[in-house]
Amino acid sequence: MAEPIVFILGAGASVPYGLPTGKELKHQICNKPLPKILLDGMSPVQIQNFRNEWDRFVRAFKGSGQLSIDRFLHKRSGYSEIGKLAISYCINSAEVEAEDALASDWMEWLYSKFSYLYPDLSDWPISFVTFNYDRLLEASIATMQANSKGVSFEDSYEEVIKKLNIYHVYGQLDDWPDQNPKWAAGCSFHSGFKNYIDFSKGIKVIGEEREHKKGEKKLQDAKDWISKASTRIFLGFGFDEDNCNRIGLGRVNAQSNRGGRWVSTAYGLLAEEREHCKRVSSMELVLGKRDFGCLELMLDQISI
Repeated sequence: MAEPIVFILGAGASVPYGLPTGKELKHQICNKPLPKILLDGMSPVQIQNFRNEWDRFVRAFKGSGQLSIDRFLHKRSGYSEIGKLAISYCINSAEVEAEDALASDWMEWLYSKFSYLYPDLSDWPISFVTFNYDRLLEASIATMQANSKGVSFEDSYEEVIKKLNIYHVYGQLDDWPDQNPKWAAGCSFHSGFKNYIDFSKGIKVIGEEREHKKGEKKLQDAKDWISKASTRIFLGFGFDEDNCNRIGLGRVNAQSNRGGRWVSTAYGLLAEEREHCKRVSSMELVLGKRDFGCLELMLDQISI
């Protein structure tokens, strides 16, 4: 039986597919015009009220000194609803644009290797703990599975959800809209204000009550995946201390973080930033080379 591997994903894991980092997401929200699609179906009075609220939100976020919208909304919960709406619009827009990139980079390599060794997804000895709101991981594997086996995207996506261990620590964009995603069947993907409201319901930010009983069970499952794995691979992960503690890592859990392999990308990180990753994680962390992205790290560190 193959030794289990856990992938712990941060924003950088989705960057090869065109998704923004936290810093890039802030730039998009604060420096681009209010998307007109968010005004669909509103009366003139509602539009003006929404514009006013949006402007207040953007000014506050831009001048907050917070590098991520999660941190900002944690401190300014009054902007939670409109902030999540902004997140859902930006992330979903990037998901749609990622159509042609889904079967590429590290997810393509991973699918190629594991699908060859383990044709049934339920036999894959890997789990995913992701801090990302996007659904690219699920959509990418489902797309490759559908095209490899000649089945529908919908059936493949359902199989991915049922058979693979995937946990979104802070939620994800809620269900797909009524029509198929653009990459599912080549149809157009027109989301409006209501869709983005629905999407935003699945998003939780730092400091919120993120879990009910079922959610707590999933969180504990994720912690178990990590503790029992022989190899843990962090891809595009920033080692925020709150995030590490959330999944049972970090300095408060230092004594339990022993054994096995702990490997992480460190793309573009300077010496002090690399030391920060090691301090916060409190583990024997092996950091990849400064010019290694997710794919390069996997090629260098994973032998199957």
